[in-house]
Amino acid sequence: MKLNGLFLRGLSGLLLAGAIAHGQTVDSLAARVYVDPAGNTLPYRLWVPSNYVATASYPLVMYLHGSGGLGTDNRLPLLDPSPLVFIAPTNQVKHPCLLIAPQCPVGNSWFTPAIQHLVWGMLQQVQAEFNVDPDRLYLTGVSLGGYGTWAMIVSYPNTFAAAVGVCGYSLTPYVPAYNQLAVWYFHAQDDPTVDIAGGRAMIKAMREAGGTPIYTEYIYGGHGIWTQAYATPPLVDWVMAQRRGQPSVLPPSVKLLVPARISPFSTAADRLSLSGLATNLYTNVTRVTWTNSLGGGGTALGTTNWSIAALPLKPGTNILTVLAAGTCWVNSGGATTFNTGLTVIREPPIVVSLTFDGLSTTLSWTGGVPPFRIETCTNLTSGDWIAGVTSSARSATFPLDKWQGYFRIAGQ
Repeated sequence: MKLNGLFLRGLSGLLLAGAIAHGQTVDSLAARVYVDPAGNTLPYRLWVPSNYVATASYPLVMYLHGSGGLGTDNRLPLLDPSPLVFIAPTNQVKHPCLLIAPQCPVGNSWFTPAIQHLVWGMLQQVQAEFNVDPDRLYLTGVSLGGYGTWAMIVSYPNTFAAAVGVCGYSLTPYVPAYNQLAVWYFHAQDDPTVDIAGGRAMIKAMREAGGTPIYTEYIYGGHGIWTQAYATPPLVDWVMAQRRGQPSVLPPSVKLLVPARISPFSTAADRLSLSGLATNLYTNVTRVTWTNSLGGGGTALGTTNWSIAALPLKPGTNILTVLAAGTCWVNSGGATTFNTGLTVIREPPIVVSLTFDGLSTTLSWTGGVPPFRIETCTNLTSGDWIAGVTSSARSATFPLDKWQGYFRIAGQ
């Protein structure tokens, strides 16, 4: 199969060996067929909690299968029960949810507009039939379905609260819609079918644009890594905690405590100190590093409690990424990385000019970031600066009979 110049060989959605039993099978889900107004059909499977109550609101997970699930037998996509972890009995007790698994016909893909239209119609029909929380729609897919996950986000932005992609990256490394929801992506270094370079490029582009995706990279596992990916201990709890338009609230996560300012912000300073917390659920954080989109990087001091002293800022827009690393939860090795960041615009430094007419002194300046603080002192060696006027203006006039001595201007 060729996708936009990229050859994908054997994009499989099936992995029977070593599949984890979740207490549910494909036959636990009802077999259905969606029919659109034009008569086009899309088979799918639907799980509704056994204790469903129409007055309660439920999250919904939509699973997109790999190419091994293409066809008209809608049992095929879920013969591997890995994605059924969301409806495992133990998880249903904590997080009762609906799960839908559409089946893409042979000769099509999840990024075919006609198929996307059918998937969207199916989703709307299920939402009309059941009480689904519109802020808790979750999307996941493997292999071909991984590619489809990103395609659906682009076609229907601001719809999903979280996406879990497995060994199928975006053919367009970055689209702003990707950073509007919580993302967890999985890939293996030795994947012979889908080049890991594409997954790495996607995550890198999202982070450089200010996004905070979680990325688990296995050293070994080949292409069929979805069994271990869906078995990641914190995954279900993490997905179910996400709300559309709200920041992620569960680990793995990095939290920035200092500076306590809303990103983006401007400063004339050439250095910035950062500190915060990093949490990797159930395990320790192994390292914390930082990078600047304008160049530069280094290692933070500490891990769970980390700090970065005097990080250099460059003129222009500095997108700072603080990246933490922890376990990948499999014996074959690898790591999970997660990040936070902020955007800092370094403005030119303050340059002051002074004029006086015999009765008053006028200070004018360029550069810096308001609000400005005007300070005075009468003895430079003492360093006893007295705060005067605070203003967003770039000039100030003082009568000489009241203000005499030295002046300085401080900004943000």
